[in-house]
Amino acid sequence: MSNMGSVDNEAANQCNSSLPPILNGIKEGTFVTYTIAERWPKTLAKVVDHVHCKRKEFMEQYGPEADADVKSIIHELSELRYRIMTDKPLEDLTDTAYHYDMWNKLLADLRKEYGEEQVTWYRMSWLFTECFLYRKVVGAVAKTKYLKDFDIYREQKVEAFNGQ
Repeated sequence: MSNMGSVDNEAANQCNSSLPPILNGIKEGTFVTYTIAERWPKTLAKVVDHVHCKRKEFMEQYGPEADADVKSIIHELSELRYRIMTDKPLEDLTDTAYHYDMWNKLLADLRKEYGEEQVTWYRMSWLFTECFLYRKVVGAVAKTKYLKDFDIYREQKVEAFNGQ
């Protein structure tokens, strides 16, 4: 009786040895460098603008105290944008939204393996840092008092779903 669910170790090793190199933003003129240098900062600027435009609506819904939440999100995302654009080291998550401990453990492991100075927005795996970027956005919202359940991308998702 064969075990169809198990993976042959030799086949797995061959697969792992033939994987392409990890993509990062070190090499100029690549899609990855463009994504990190151009697309991510623009995405964050749009998110900041979106939150700012909804400021009045938030204050009407939650009261003037919601203004502190708006300012907190804008400040944190603006700081994140700066850190990406200047290739600063990745910082631990400071919120308690989903899987924060897993992310911080991954960062600690990366720092241990590569060194603190190498765990930056351009030097680490593009796929990892892109996922981490969006997790940082979620965390900036999750730390707030009134807006913690606000879905920053809701309107974009609805528009995409409706084919607009």
